[in-house]
Amino acid sequence: TGRDPAGRFVVGDAGDIVRRLGDYIAAGASKFVVRPIGAGEDDVIDQTRRLIDEILPEVAAMNAN
Repeated sequence: TGRDPAGRFVVGDAGDIVRRLGDYIAAGASKFVVRPIGAGEDDVIDQTRRLIDEILPEVAAMNAN
């Protein structure tokens, strides 16, 4: 499509993802589709656990303020 996906996808470590989601929240977004991708089932499960443990609590705290 010729579009840069960096403006539409959030990738990086937990801090990068939390910051980017924070930008979306500040702009008024309230619903997200967060989908881990990986090289196999173990990779996807690990990313899902990290999402639950490291990212969702931070995003919930942003929404509480």
